[in-house]
Amino acid sequence: MSVLVPASVLFSLIAAATAVVVAGGQPDVRPTQKTQDCTTAGCHTKQTSHQVLHGPAAVGACDACHEYNEPANHTFKLKRDGQNLCEFCHIDKTGREGPFTHLPVAKGDCTSCHDPHGGNSKMLLKADNGRDLCLTCHKDVAAGKHVHGPVALDCLPCHKPHSSDAPKLLTMDKQALCLTCHEDVSKEVGKFKHPHPPAAKDCLQCHNPHSSNEPKVLSAPATELCTTCHKAIADVAVGSSHPHSAVTDGKACLNCHVAHGSDAANLMKGSTVEACLECHRNPIKLETHTVNAVAEIEVAKNFKHGPIRQDQCSGCHDVHGGQHGNLLSEPFSERFSQPFKAEDYALCFKCHDKSLVAKERGDKPTGFRDGDRNLHWVHVVNPAQGRSCRSCHSLHASQTDTGILAAIGNTPLVGLDRLFPASGVRIFGKLEFLNPGGSGKDRPALAMLRGALASGRIAPGDTIIESSSGNMALGLAQACCVLDLRLICVVDR
Repeated sequence: MSVLVPASVLFSLIAAATAVVVAGGQPDVRPTQKTQDCTTAGCHTKQTSHQVLHGPAAVGACDACHEYNEPANHTFKLKRDGQNLCEFCHIDKTGREGPFTHLPVAKGDCTSCHDPHGGNSKMLLKADNGRDLCLTCHKDVAAGKHVHGPVALDCLPCHKPHSSDAPKLLTMDKQALCLTCHEDVSKEVGKFKHPHPPAAKDCLQCHNPHSSNEPKVLSAPATELCTTCHKAIADVAVGSSHPHSAVTDGKACLNCHVAHGSDAANLMKGSTVEACLECHRNPIKLETHTVNAVAEIEVAKNFKHGPIRQDQCSGCHDVHGGQHGNLLSEPFSERFSQPFKAEDYALCFKCHDKSLVAKERGDKPTGFRDGDRNLHWVHVVNPAQGRSCRSCHSLHASQTDTGILAAIGNTPLVGLDRLFPASGVRIFGKLEFLNPGGSGKDRPALAMLRGALASGRIAPGDTIIESSSGNMALGLAQACCVLDLRLICVVDR
């Protein structure tokens, strides 16, 4: 079989076959006339050696984008200017889909990100992946020690590459975007009574979206971050002569508070008492002294100080820092006995009426009296040797309530085995004489008075009249002394 080949074609084939291909896949002899195949004799192999080729390059349709300028010099020009050329096919990537456009797209410089002939991915990126490409311009976004997960892998889960309806080319509103991955935070914010406003509205008030030198990609150290909003607390913490170490040490604010939301007020980890007990359950040794433990407030049967019952440690303490020892909000004497000065009792008088120690005698209830004699005055204002509050009262919790009443009941049982050895059952005697009034009548006396006070039938300051031959009178007398009630006892003839 023979084939006739025109001389002109034969000469072209011979020239192509003898062309010397140099480095880069470009021949050392440029064609001087139009050619049908841009890769003849190894021409432009660099442009066609990609793993993934641009559509026109893949089918040899170079003339979809290029046209001859001067065939004799083998020079070309694009069929359209820059962006207009790309948009002729990629009509959905014009940068006009949203109000926020990527700068290269806005400039019509598609080739700053894309190779027009091919690449290692279907997006024809000039880098191995989207992240590496983005970092060629946005070099600092991944510079921190702690990198946000998407930044470590690919920017496109959060950003659109060409244009967007959201600022920063985000794929959606920034808060909604964060919560698409951080569903646990979304659930926390939704279920808690007290959500942290930034967590509910704008995560970026606290977090850097790309990377940070702080854990959890925080935009600043925890103390610095919190104090940008809570400036008044910062001023207290810095300006206090007695700073609270929990505010500055370790996790700082997060020692006591949670970041996203809480069922407890002020974003406490739990109740205020529980948060304080994380540290104060055990003694804390400082350079100058030891802060005593307050584990007694965890004992269920103990009677708690009013602020403890109300979960308000701040009733007595400046929890972020203060000007008085033990972070107390007002002066409080450490002495057992001292001459009376009202200012030495300023802390107690925040809640307790000053009239408790105003007069030696009177009919106003004081919680501690003998008839019309005010025993608080007797103990506290004693000119010779007044007693401080701490001489009689526990500061946080005690096994006794306001005193003697806590000793009523819980009297011991004693087995009477020697008295009834052959009975077949064990018999016990209950030692009611160990009640503080000396008899079992202490129990009904206290129960009747507390019941009447609770129902409103009597009130502090009222007078109780009782006919008694002895034991009931003693039980009522000791209870009335504590419950601010007057007692008149009569004896039947």
